[in-house]
Amino acid sequence: MFSDVNILTIPGAAAPASALSTDASAAADPWTAKAATVADFVARSGRLPVAGPDLVEDELAGWLAVQRRAAQQNRITDEHRRYLDSNIPGWRQTRQERWDSQLALLAEASANNTPVRGQLKVWLKSQRRAAVAGNLAVERKSALDARAPGWDRPAADAETLWLGRAEDLANYVDFAGRLPSSAGGTAESAGLYRWMNYQRSLAKAGKITTKRRKWLDKNVPGWLPAPDGREVQWSAHATALQTFLTSTGRWPRVAVSAERTLARWLGTQRAAARAGRLTAARREKLDTVAVGWLPAGRGPVA
Repeated sequence: MFSDVNILTIPGAAAPASALSTDASAAADPWTAKAATVADFVARSGRLPVAGPDLVEDELAGWLAVQRRAAQQNRITDEHRRYLDSNIPGWRQTRQERWDSQLALLAEASANNTPVRGQLKVWLKSQRRAAVAGNLAVERKSALDARAPGWDRPAADAETLWLGRAEDLANYVDFAGRLPSSAGGTAESAGLYRWMNYQRSLAKAGKITTKRRKWLDKNVPGWLPAPDGREVQWSAHATALQTFLTSTGRWPRVAVSAERTLARWLGTQRAAARAGRLTAARREKLDTVAVGWLPAGRGPVA
């Protein structure tokens, strides 16, 4: 969608002229060490570092921005200026060139549907504020609209996105009278099936939130087959028991309020086993995660 994404490059960028990056002075001088790192980045990539989702490059871009401001205010030494001029061609980009580089990164993130982070996120927020205040130049707004549609709308939070997809699933069931299937059907049906199946996998692993599960139980009946639903809860308790034993080296106690629920659950499993009502699969699971969970000599366990 954004085939014209470009980042300002440096023609003929070569390896740093100075060997400061390997000189002992680099280790003793933080400025020299950082400058050498930026110079090495330029030599390898053929362009200046720009703020964006890559945290390492983002840090280098921030450091270079500090050097630009220092140069503008005549606060940079002649030695430092000469090093930057020799090893980092174009380090004093114009404001417009830097703006264009940020736009290119934003367009790339939009095209790849990747999160906007770091200084690029800060830059994007500043463009939004400028637009709201009426201070964003017309040509810049046009460029943002063309290369990063939706740039002026903050991304929805994860819960809102989840709810939107869940409502799509509920609407599909209402109209189709059935759950989406993996076989045949439309692209919409297949996409909803994959999403629903992912929610099932989260539920089976005990990783779906109670709020989300209750919403699906209420609005999409049958999304999680009943046996799976029961086993998910049982498995979650079994895992909790294993964790408790590992951390404490003892069984949970009813007398301790924080342990009461788990202790009662364990008592229920023991009673079910002695009454012959505990399935072989559940007993095998407990034998594995909680060795000795069923004391001997307390009656038959058919």
